[in-house]
Amino acid sequence: MRLNSLGSSSSHSRFRTADADSSSSGVAAVFLLRQQQQGDDEESLDRDVQNAGPALSPTLSLSPSPHLNPACHSSLPLSQTARHTNASSSSSSSSSRSPTPYHAVSTQKSVDRKHDNDDVHEDEESESEDDEEVNLIMGGAAVISSKGPVVGDTNLLSRANSRPILFCAVAVIGAVLYGYDGTYFAGILAMERFLSDFGSLQPNGKFDVTSGQRSLLASIVQAGEVVGSLAAAPIGDFAGRRGVYFGACAQVAIGAIIQLVTTSSIGVLTGGRFVLGVGIGLISNSTPLYLSEIAPTPIRGVIVSCWQLFLALGQVIGACVAQGTKGIDSSASYRIPITINLGIVAFIALGIFLVPESPRWLVSKDRDVEAKRALQRINKTQINPQAVVEAEYATFVASRNNERELAQSQKGGWSELIKHPVERRKFLLVLGILACQQIGGVQFIFSYTTTFFRDVGVTNEFLVTIVVDVLEVAGVLVSFPLVARYGRRPLLLLTSIPMFLALFLMAALGTINGRTELQNRVIAACICIYVFFFNCAWGPLAWVAASELAGSGRNRQKVMSLGTGCFWVIAFLVTFTLPYLFDKDKAGLGPQIGWIYGCGTLIAMVFVYFFLPETFGRSLESINEMLDAKVPARKWATYSTDIETQAKQNHADADAHVREERGLPTGDDASEEEDSKKDAGSDKIDRVQLATETA
Repeated sequence: MRLNSLGSSSSHSRFRTADADSSSSGVAAVFLLRQQQQGDDEESLDRDVQNAGPALSPTLSLSPSPHLNPACHSSLPLSQTARHTNASSSSSSSSSRSPTPYHAVSTQKSVDRKHDNDDVHEDEESESEDDEEVNLIMGGAAVISSKGPVVGDTNLLSRANSRPILFCAVAVIGAVLYGYDGTYFAGILAMERFLSDFGSLQPNGKFDVTSGQRSLLASIVQAGEVVGSLAAAPIGDFAGRRGVYFGACAQVAIGAIIQLVTTSSIGVLTGGRFVLGVGIGLISNSTPLYLSEIAPTPIRGVIVSCWQLFLALGQVIGACVAQGTKGIDSSASYRIPITINLGIVAFIALGIFLVPESPRWLVSKDRDVEAKRALQRINKTQINPQAVVEAEYATFVASRNNERELAQSQKGGWSELIKHPVERRKFLLVLGILACQQIGGVQFIFSYTTTFFRDVGVTNEFLVTIVVDVLEVAGVLVSFPLVARYGRRPLLLLTSIPMFLALFLMAALGTINGRTELQNRVIAACICIYVFFFNCAWGPLAWVAASELAGSGRNRQKVMSLGTGCFWVIAFLVTFTLPYLFDKDKAGLGPQIGWIYGCGTLIAMVFVYFFLPETFGRSLESINEMLDAKVPARKWATYSTDIETQAKQNHADADAHVREERGLPTGDDASEEEDSKKDAGSDKIDRVQLATETA
């Protein structure tokens, strides 16, 4: 195996480092090469490095080949790569041809052997000999070729991804707590024993809580979540992501205990739900950040989307628990669901002891030894973990040094989110996407599903609630392959259409007086359609986009903190106002609230189309660069950053040196040869297909 490329240095000032950093990066790069070439001839490797060396910039960074997903520049493992296409990099004399995925070549070889086509096999072996000098294994999970890009390890079940996925799975359990709280309490509000203990006798002879009490009990948790989200920034900056989790667990436990000690006081119950909400707010801020900093780049979107998946699972659990306890003729009917909060939070607290702190945060606090130790734990299952650790560590250090240089030249603090144009754009984008997730009214389904179905006239409202929650899980599962293939913007735009139509149809049916049972079922079906498509995109991707658009740097936690704070403010407003809009003794809109939330969905579509950039396949550092360059939102998908452009040139130069040493064609001759091989490969596939059909 021979060398085909080395890392590049960016011409952009954000990614330049001091001479000392360049030296350490260079050592890491050489170490990376030597580790990856174990078993090869040492002298051959040294000669390759010497030949490729002059092609590199004087300041060497660990930026990968341009054929790597640019997300490899991020804090995530360099060995994990994904597809990325730049329209602006289609041709040059030294550029590479279109990619041939490694797994596709391997599959073709298997077909050749299976059909024993000697001619095809001989051609393939000949080509593989020419390919040998241009392959370099990076961490064992991706193949970099001068002929084209790498195939990133997007397999969630691969051994290379097993460690980070395990840690992310533990961290994302916090979403179960968030989802569980919404549905179990919506069920409690419809339980007869709860209404008799905390409500009052109504003129119809039944016990019930007033619209104001129902509004307060359901929405006060969101008020606490606003406080928790805002508190997460200073706590996270001081104590790290794990520190926020421990604080959140304590808050949730205290809040649950307060709710359990009361027997009939709405005030005490409300206070307990507020304290519990503070804990959930802390979790909702830190979990997406932690997931985006730990997850390998090619599967980052899917991993952060797991926040919504586990949230939906929590909703299913809450609905099932409420269904199981509603028939108990004692206070246990609502105390058991409240107590389960303690079990979930205990599981989270124990799990956090097992996961590493965010290496990015540790580096920002100059705890470099701990950062390397955390990186070693995360990347332990890579084929060459030490090489990946050194590369990622060098990237973090360079980013830290650059941020400190910026901090010396610019006044930091919360005001920078408004005064500095780049930080302001980050803040507005994060705030906008999270706010748009809520203005479509999903919170009314989240908090009032059971009572909504009961008041509309749907029978078996508890069972229908479970169906809705199961559809939420199904929607998130469907989103995983779609996110990995199509990115963020297209899914957000396309799924908004059926969401809008479902809400407007529900509202139209709500105008009918004396609805039939069939019409009520159609209203329930509209809710199901809305929930399914919401969870195909808006549910998971709003958090994915927010965690990515928060970028990297000193204000990342602040941006996310204010964004999630705004998210909970809108959630509070939706939850608090719904009883006043819906109940017959108030505005009496009933299902016609779909007119309001349908318009909110349209506003969200407009925001995505005009303002939300496509972050799919971009590193946090690349996102920062594009924000600095003021790239319009609709041009992000085809924009080539300075890092990518410089890396492409360095890759081509290093490849030319290796080819010249081997006596292989370079420049235009190499391009012609590769085009010829591409045509021969197509002909080869045709012959294999013909042989297969004949057999």
